[in-house]
Amino acid sequence: MIFRALSATCPAGAGLLSAVTVSMVIMAIDARATAADYTTLLADIDTIRKNYGVPAVGFSLTDKNRVLWSGALGVTDIKTRRPVTPQTRFRIGSITKAFTGLAALALQEDGKLRLSDPIARWVPAGLYHNPWAQTHPIRVAHLLEHTAGFTDMSPAEFDHNIPIAALPALALHPQSRRARWPPGYHASYSNSGAGLAGLIIEQLADQSYETFVERRLLQPLAMANTGFSPHRQLAQGYQADGIEPIPYWHILFRPAGAINSTPRDMAAFVRLLLNNGRHRGRQLLAPASVARMEKPATTLAAKSGLNHGYGLGVYQWLHNGFRFHGHGGDGDGYLAHFGYNRDSGLGYFVVVTVFNHRPLREIRTKIEDHIVRNLPAPVKPIAADSAVPLKRYEGSYHPVTYRFGERPERDEKLKVFLRDGKLHTRINKRRSRPLIAVNGGHFRRPGDTVATMAFVEAQGEMYLQADFGNYRRER
Repeated sequence: MIFRALSATCPAGAGLLSAVTVSMVIMAIDARATAADYTTLLADIDTIRKNYGVPAVGFSLTDKNRVLWSGALGVTDIKTRRPVTPQTRFRIGSITKAFTGLAALALQEDGKLRLSDPIARWVPAGLYHNPWAQTHPIRVAHLLEHTAGFTDMSPAEFDHNIPIAALPALALHPQSRRARWPPGYHASYSNSGAGLAGLIIEQLADQSYETFVERRLLQPLAMANTGFSPHRQLAQGYQADGIEPIPYWHILFRPAGAINSTPRDMAAFVRLLLNNGRHRGRQLLAPASVARMEKPATTLAAKSGLNHGYGLGVYQWLHNGFRFHGHGGDGDGYLAHFGYNRDSGLGYFVVVTVFNHRPLREIRTKIEDHIVRNLPAPVKPIAADSAVPLKRYEGSYHPVTYRFGERPERDEKLKVFLRDGKLHTRINKRRSRPLIAVNGGHFRRPGDTVATMAFVEAQGEMYLQADFGNYRRER
């Protein structure tokens, strides 16, 4: 592997970005990679960075065996114009939840817990409330798959900016952790679940969450430039304009989003998942644990057989029909994402130092296009509309989950109706979109290559669960 640093203009023939003027550091380039492999991709990333005024972008690309490209473009802060270096750290936000999921799986492999265990075994009752405790207890897996029935952290919890230990952090505003719908029904994003999962990890590991993750994951992966606290090498994060700095946010529940890392370190983490828990000849986690991490198991849709959704700190999405696994992260002034595609055997990590989703989204599109560029076109499942009783799913549906507050955030009605032999959905007065039956109650959109949503009946109610929300049909 070649290690080199480039800044300003990379001259023609130097091997990577001929005639492209950038400010960057390249931490690792595979010796077998050619200039043509990455010239266009890196130029596209830097163009997007400049178009949106992003001070810095960190990026790494890896396969199962080695880091193919790892580096950063730009400056650590706009005041000093100090260039990024191989040691520059970035906040990865909620990507931390993937480490929390692996930590819980490691304890399960140690025989110290089962994902199906009720959390009441370890969490004091006063730290959460579940009206369905007798019939639907909250289990460890629910915390990690966002299916505990919780809304997200309260304003007081979000605004807290002083680092404190797990137990007093959870005691700050326990009213926010009240199950609003039966646990094990719906996936609805909540940072609170990771906070409770971290407490359980600490109790069973008999050490702090941070120490357990460092010893069990970071050290074996040689992620020496990764940690949970502010660091002098941390790049500054900014508002969407790339000008106004955002102060460091000490997230109350560190298992939900506290990690800071480098693109090079994150490439090692992505490679661990690509290799099904194996790193440099050592099996850190069983392949079955990584497979479980990738697959949802606790929603109504998952229990009906739908494989698409949020697993244990990793979720799925489709890019031009190709399946990716990964997670995103918001670190207040930073937006990050990692993803990997098993068919190509490639994965990536990317982070921008602005709170603006548009440049991150455009950069991710370029990276994912690059990853799948040599793969044959994915095959779409044969439509099974004629074999499925579509009429039974018609009706008006309303949101049944919400992330903040006491009720759904918007007045929304989802209409499901038959037209030309296919089901269609329409939210309020927006354009209708067709659904294609895959099997039973599982459906996909026309461009999708797998089922991504499910109609499921439970306790006499009909639900639709999809990436865009959870809905219940009006009676």
